[in-house]
Amino acid sequence: MIKESVKAHGQYQLEIKQKVSFDRRAHEVRYRIETWFFLPAALQVNPDFYSPKYFQQSLKNYVRLRPPTRKLSQLLEPDEMLAELAAFLATKPDQQGLEPYENTLKRYALTYKRALRLAVKWMERNAQKRSADAITELLAEIHDVLAAYRALSPLAAAHEAVLASQAFGYCDEFISLVTLHYLRRLVLLDGIPQSAAIHALWQTEMAYCRRHFPESIPSPEGNNEDVLYRWSILRKYISRYLFLEVRRRKGHPLLLHSVYAISAAIAMIFATFVAFFWQGRYGALSNNLFLALVIAYIFKDRIKEIGRERLLSLFREWIPDRRLLIYRGEHLEVGSCHESFRFVRQEKLPPEIRALREQAHWLKLLNDRRAEDVLLYRKEVALHNQPELFERTQYSIVDITRFNVSGFLRQIDHLFEHLPVGDEDDAVIVGERLYHVYMIRRVFFAGQSASELVRLVLNAEGIKRLEMIQPLQFADHIARHPRRLRQAFGADYNQGDHAHQQQLA
Repeated sequence: MIKESVKAHGQYQLEIKQKVSFDRRAHEVRYRIETWFFLPAALQVNPDFYSPKYFQQSLKNYVRLRPPTRKLSQLLEPDEMLAELAAFLATKPDQQGLEPYENTLKRYALTYKRALRLAVKWMERNAQKRSADAITELLAEIHDVLAAYRALSPLAAAHEAVLASQAFGYCDEFISLVTLHYLRRLVLLDGIPQSAAIHALWQTEMAYCRRHFPESIPSPEGNNEDVLYRWSILRKYISRYLFLEVRRRKGHPLLLHSVYAISAAIAMIFATFVAFFWQGRYGALSNNLFLALVIAYIFKDRIKEIGRERLLSLFREWIPDRRLLIYRGEHLEVGSCHESFRFVRQEKLPPEIRALREQAHWLKLLNDRRAEDVLLYRKEVALHNQPELFERTQYSIVDITRFNVSGFLRQIDHLFEHLPVGDEDDAVIVGERLYHVYMIRRVFFAGQSASELVRLVLNAEGIKRLEMIQPLQFADHIARHPRRLRQAFGADYNQGDHAHQQQLA
């Protein structure tokens, strides 16, 4: 199953997030994503002014795991996470166990955040479920879970004295700040019952945070620069447990150099043939032979360059512009991603892409052919299911791509322009100059494809807004085609797992 979200991330960045779930028995999962950018010619984003290398530099790629899904009440059950955490902390401190110690605490903190977030989102989306009893039960669960975790502080202190770590306190600070955030979201809901009880728990947690983590409390009178910086560092420290390392490499260098070698060999064969032919006709030393060798050298150089271009176009499918190697830890490779960047001529567009682009026009006069440059970004991802990868996490990953659009704005010089028609009193009327960049995304997964259409509205200052015209949606008949599932997940897929088939649908 793939779920996707597209949103503006700040003034200049576009964030695309895919949540990919797969069967724990799958040997491998593969998916391919094509992103087509349709850019107004006025932006001059074309092969003459915008290189694929520049596009690469505008991309940031992240891959992370997802924490386990639990209810708050489940955290307190026997043989669940709090009990397991207590059993782990009750063991003898190990001087070599810093990473397992910190990872265990981080995993719990992230699981608690997810459990609380899901509980609050359930309240936000289901107004009919916001009963007084439900709110009281939720607040009691939050209180009990917080108290149970903090009661483990003496056990953690013994480990941290040996390991020279402060992970327990950092996780406690993270949990406290997350709790304050979601309690505030809860109390702001319209018509929420038990608002006084929610506010009381918020006040209690705020007092705890002020007492133990005063540097994380914002001041109404200051700029809170240090507070925000501390929260950013703390969040990254806790979330590092889920993030995989992405190492960047060039596209297949061996195949690329082989293509170059073939081109050079063809050019050399031509030059050698000319040399042998003219030498046999005019002798070893002659003006004619000299002239022939000069001409052969000129053509050899051109043949080599033209041959490179032609062969690269033929082998483009197998020579990506960049490879991303995905690692868990220092040595465990768990997947790879092949990326390609190129401009595409209008006449080379696939019919379904062209049809979807034509549907996006919101002005009738734009139905005529419009001058646009088309940029294609394609990536193919392969993930290997290894036990070391999904250590007590969900069998899913989050693929995050952030693209900086500032390169699209280099030719925009005016934020406002005068309108051609003014008032009777000759007052100047201006309008904001906007550029519409259409983005079509096509996802191929489990033998199916789905398309998504987004309008990105830009001005001289960056992203003004993002409009979802057609959301990504797969067909609902995938569960009736187990063969497609085996193609996506590998030979280890079990046809009898009907429940998982329904989930993928």
